[in-house]
Amino acid sequence: ASLNKVITMATSLPTLGQLLPSTNTEIFLERLEQYFICKEVKDEAKVATLITSIGEEAYITLRSLCQPVQVAQKSYADLKKLLTTHFAPKPSELAARFRFQQRTQQAGESFTAFIAGLQALSADCNFGESLNERLRDQLVFGLRSDAYRAKLLEVVEPTFESLQTKAMSLESAERSSLEMSQRASESVANLQFVSKRGSRKQVTPSAHHRGHRVSGSENGGSGNGGSGNGSGNGGGGSSCKSCGGSHERHSCKFRDAKCHACGKVGHIRKVCQSTKQAKLHMLQEERMAPTVEGACDTQVPIFAVRPTGRNAGPTVMLLVNGQECQFVIDTGSAVTLMPQQLQQKLLPQLHLAPSAAVLRTFTNERFHPRGQATVCVQHNAQQLQLPLLVVDKGDTALLGRDWLAHLGLDWPTIMAQVHAVSTDYDISDLHERFAAVFENRLGKFRHNQGSAPVQPWPFPTEPWERLHVDFVGPVDGRTYLVLVDAHSKWPEVHRMSSTAATATISCLREIFARLGLPRTLVSDNGPQFASAEFAEFVSSNGIRHIFSAPFHPATNGQAERFVQVLKRHLSKCGHSDAQLQRLLMAYRNTPHSVSGTAPSQLLIGRRLRSRLDLLTPSLTSAMQQRQQHQLQQQRPARQFQPGDRVLYRDFSTAARAGESSRWAEGVIVNAGTRNCTVDSGRGVQARHADQLLAAPAGLAESNSSTTPAEDCAAPDAGGTPASPQADTADSANEAPRRYPTRVRAPPDRLMLQ
Repeated sequence: ASLNKVITMATSLPTLGQLLPSTNTEIFLERLEQYFICKEVKDEAKVATLITSIGEEAYITLRSLCQPVQVAQKSYADLKKLLTTHFAPKPSELAARFRFQQRTQQAGESFTAFIAGLQALSADCNFGESLNERLRDQLVFGLRSDAYRAKLLEVVEPTFESLQTKAMSLESAERSSLEMSQRASESVANLQFVSKRGSRKQVTPSAHHRGHRVSGSENGGSGNGGSGNGSGNGGGGSSCKSCGGSHERHSCKFRDAKCHACGKVGHIRKVCQSTKQAKLHMLQEERMAPTVEGACDTQVPIFAVRPTGRNAGPTVMLLVNGQECQFVIDTGSAVTLMPQQLQQKLLPQLHLAPSAAVLRTFTNERFHPRGQATVCVQHNAQQLQLPLLVVDKGDTALLGRDWLAHLGLDWPTIMAQVHAVSTDYDISDLHERFAAVFENRLGKFRHNQGSAPVQPWPFPTEPWERLHVDFVGPVDGRTYLVLVDAHSKWPEVHRMSSTAATATISCLREIFARLGLPRTLVSDNGPQFASAEFAEFVSSNGIRHIFSAPFHPATNGQAERFVQVLKRHLSKCGHSDAQLQRLLMAYRNTPHSVSGTAPSQLLIGRRLRSRLDLLTPSLTSAMQQRQQHQLQQQRPARQFQPGDRVLYRDFSTAARAGESSRWAEGVIVNAGTRNCTVDSGRGVQARHADQLLAAPAGLAESNSSTTPAEDCAAPDAGGTPASPQADTADSANEAPRRYPTRVRAPPDRLMLQ
């Protein structure tokens, strides 16, 4: 019996699903607890039931966590704790609150699903008693619809429950309104309109209810849109709205491209809707997007109607239900319209059906037509069944493109009306009333005082004396702090993660640590600059803080001008740090238009070395090359080694007086490249290499017996001093002296008797 009971319990286990890493462990264990209650599972059987329910993969993990103890030896509470710790660790409270604050209503997400998502994210935030207040705030902040948010802000003393009830009622009312409009559109007659390519398209209520257009050929064709040469959207396929290709938009490489026609991000010029709208057309065709989840695209195209009246354009007379009606031809209109006043006068028996179309004037005033009807139109032996919209306002019927596609009009006659000159309008009244406009001279603006004369800031006498600071952004989600020196125009740009006073002070303190404290700081009236913390910072550092005029950026024009340069560079080159540093390098090294000198030259006294300097000749390299060239042209220098016997130039008094030889013998003690130290026996002498000669072999150590006249010249190559006779004999062969011989005249003494 007990075995049968166990088998019965095993076969009656509910399908809880295996406990996988992607499974919500808390929900799995809660369902298991409820199963224990339903089946009255005893405490000793809970462990076995848990092991049986979690699946093989989770059991292997649990078995590893319990080692070296067996799983069956653990209690149910211990196993539950192990599973929760491993598969569902408690998340960080800060991370959970961040995800909660970032939660917003997604496109197509219902309000109930949005609230459920908020409540699920708040589970790990540990808000405590402020939970309802936090839910209320995020409910209002995260709403996708601005209309809903405006309604919720009107609630007096809002609570989470009251705002939740209010939002759900608004959503329910809008859904009910759309359901009513969908049912009304099912009874509307078929609407025909002309596409921009000129092919006739027919929209049936059922197809429109499904959000599809059914196209047909000019001869009637088939109405299922399965084929046709003029249909570009048939077959159920969709083209990419970013580039027009046949692929999904989220995978398009132009998804984040910037359009060169309208300047918006998300598409290219090829598929830009603004370029497809004719500038001369007065009636434009649009589509309304559904505002409630699940709502079908049941709206007839929205139209902007041009006001009509005198000289509205060329006209044509048509028979509508047997009644003559005059229409103004408007090729910019997609549908044909008739004012209600004119319809009651010409077609009083016309039965109108409800219409889901929405019309928009040039002042963006949207309104619904009174109704719609299918009428019999006759012209030049033609008889057609065409749709007609009736509006409340206006005094002239408009003939739109839907009728023009089917009616064979006499266009030469119509063009003659267009080019005809109206003579029934007298412009003399305008000439008299506005005579100043027609005068042949420049006019003047009235009631315009103009801007005040520019008052320049006094030019600082030294660099870093007055600084101008401002914030840039957010530019693509990034904010920058800009600091410009008024004297040198040296800019400093730092990317900021926060614009609070603390972050601003920290950034300025770093800049001041490198370049010093200024005397004056000019800023706008931003909250970070007007805070008490910032005032204490500038006061403690002896900086005079000047605020610009409120809402007058021109006062802080030094910073605002560089802000323009920075924005233009970031929009063209991107927001990377490398691009920002390249901008600062180029700006600091370029001569400024005001001072004519580079900011780096004025601030730090030199230009910054850049890659352009590699193209200019280096003064150091040029001088080194010249010196090397001079050395190559000279004869090799004489080299001496320590211990060499040499003749050195003797500059003693006796040698200079001619009493001894001008060359003396010595031994090299220390030898350099040009200077040497010589031991002469009478002491150590320092001589240059030009003042040394290699001693001839066999030279006597002492030349004291030689006479001064014989030792005036250097020894010859044989090692013996040159004799006076040799000097006399060789005087004719001697080279001319470089310097003239000094003539010594006897002194003329004063002789007194």
